[in-house]
Amino acid sequence: MHAARIGVVFTGLVAGLLAAPAAGMAAPDTTAGLAGAVADRTAGAVNASTAGAVNVSTAGAVNASTAGAVNASTAGAVDASVSGALDATTAGVAGSRKAVAVAGGSVAGIRESVTEIREPEPRPDLSGVRIKAPNRPEIYLIDPEGYRRWIPNPATFDALFRNWEGVITDINTVKIPQRSAIDEDAVLAKSKNSPRVYLISNGQKRWVVSPAVFDRNWFAWDKIREFPEPVLNAIPTGSDWS
Repeated sequence: MHAARIGVVFTGLVAGLLAAPAAGMAAPDTTAGLAGAVADRTAGAVNASTAGAVNVSTAGAVNASTAGAVNASTAGAVDASVSGALDATTAGVAGSRKAVAVAGGSVAGIRESVTEIREPEPRPDLSGVRIKAPNRPEIYLIDPEGYRRWIPNPATFDALFRNWEGVITDINTVKIPQRSAIDEDAVLAKSKNSPRVYLISNGQKRWVVSPAVFDRNWFAWDKIREFPEPVLNAIPTGSDWS
């Protein structure tokens, strides 16, 4: 009996001891811990992922934006520069064309004008004048068309003109356009049966139309030579020496 009671007490003590931890000590909440760990890890992963994505995205956006801005700026500058240069060139060409149009309507027209300015003009108003340039020995006779014709030597001069008086020296002599020289064997000629006097030179005879023209050219009356009419007729006739 005493022993049975001790066993019951011992059994109760053991049961109490076994039950006490469950009642007095709460077992660790593993589920909560696992949930927290999961939550922490998830949050970390999300944060890390989000941060990485944000950083990457932001960096990409900044880089893309910066690159785009630089490219756009550079492209804009290049385009503006090229466009400006082209516009300036176009404007310059347009301006030139406008200037050409104002000046005469075409480049050919301007060239023509320049050529006309550079070409010496005949001087028919000086017809009959004997002329030379300063410090030059050449003497010219201005023909009826206003061109100077070189008198090639003193013998030819003496065969046509009264004397050496009246030769004009002018600095502008070279500005008068020139034609072929008077022949060395040029002569004043007429036939017996006609009062017409001709200057025979350069392969043709040219009628000196009046005594006034004859005198204006300082031709010599006493140097006129007579030829048979058939001989004169055989020489080609040129324009009148008027």
